[in-house]
Amino acid sequence: MGSREFCVKLIPPAAAARRASARTLACLAALASIPLLALDPARPVTQYSQTVWTVADGLPDNFVQALLQTRDGYLWLGTTEGLVRFDGLQFTVFDTRNTPALRHNSVVALCEDRSGALWIGTSGGGLAVYRNGWFERTYDTASGLPNDYVRSVYEDREGNIWITAHAGGLVRFRDGKFHVLTKNDGLPSDSLRTVFEDASGSLWIGTDEDGLCVMKGARIRCFGRAEGLRSNQIRALYQDRSGGLWIGTRAGGLHWFDDGRFHQVPPCWRTGTGASGSAQREAACCGSPAAARSG
Repeated sequence: MGSREFCVKLIPPAAAARRASARTLACLAALASIPLLALDPARPVTQYSQTVWTVADGLPDNFVQALLQTRDGYLWLGTTEGLVRFDGLQFTVFDTRNTPALRHNSVVALCEDRSGALWIGTSGGGLAVYRNGWFERTYDTASGLPNDYVRSVYEDREGNIWITAHAGGLVRFRDGKFHVLTKNDGLPSDSLRTVFEDASGSLWIGTDEDGLCVMKGARIRCFGRAEGLRSNQIRALYQDRSGGLWIGTRAGGLHWFDDGRFHQVPPCWRTGTGASGSAQREAACCGSPAAARSG
């Protein structure tokens, strides 16, 4: 980090504490009163205070495309006009004018790997890597990336970095080298959107227009409309605590995959503002498979 002081920090020794600003001490006192659970799932969002930051507060653009908090506490944002670091008070902007490693201002993907390095995917400038306060290097087509228009970056439990890029297939970065899987290797398309590793170690791959695939080892299995998806355009993937896989699609709504079946989440899933039990019963009346299983 730089020399800027933060509210989230270790309490300094006595000598340094005497030099600490009143603002820092006030922040520490306030943090001490905050419970570990930041949000109570039983309370509606409207009961929480909300703050909106825009270009008037220092953002380079109001179009935020990626968001990530790194382990050092910084909040990183990918915008159409550069990479932004937020410390809770100020925005620091990195763009093509002040950061040579960023070769395009449109930042669309962010991923922190196990070593603490931040991978920055851009739309037209390839990948940049930020480590220990420095922009370490850039990867582009000249260094083995199949396309400079990155869509997603993801690290699996073995430390592989998976990248999807426009019409670039599935890219794995390991030991300084890129390895690319394409349609010739069993994928339904080279145009992919997102990657996610589930609890079993299987890698789920969302395609642009050709459904959802899962890869275990060298085996690839794909799903589409015939298997229950309402849309073959996959945009987001997430696994819940019970092992169910949630799939966000374009124009096909939200799906839930469990026990080998796809279920579309009904619109009335968003109802239920009381305790978790009442919310589950309300969702079950709408035919939610998750609620039916948990009830």
